[in-house]
Amino acid sequence: MTRWLSNARSGEVTKQHLNLAKEVLRTKFVVGVFPNLEKSIEHFEKYFGWQLVNRPHRKKCVEELISVGANMHTTPNEEITTDSRGYNALRKKNQLDMELYSYAQQLFQEQSEYFKNIPRPEVGTLAL
Repeated sequence: MTRWLSNARSGEVTKQHLNLAKEVLRTKFVVGVFPNLEKSIEHFEKYFGWQLVNRPHRKKCVEELISVGANMHTTPNEEITTDSRGYNALRKKNQLDMELYSYAQQLFQEQSEYFKNIPRPEVGTLAL
């Protein structure tokens, strides 16, 4: 993700790329995080003017997405612990992306403060 957001098509990804990716994330995105999917969807509703809570069929769809999920596989996975060789290898290879994700979580909290006083759009209105 760091490579993609910083437009680093090839070569080594550095802290400079990470800083650029953070700035792009901060200035160009409404951040949603899976552990807070319901709150993320609420942010999207408010930002884009979606009227999901006021339309029963859409509300049901969102509730099912949150409770059941989408694009999930059913194959059992081996448990990966933070002290395993596999975890450490992934962490080393993706260190900058993990830092970016940590920043995204922080940004999500900051954006939550912004969105908390904005009402959800009502049916028949457009949010601009």
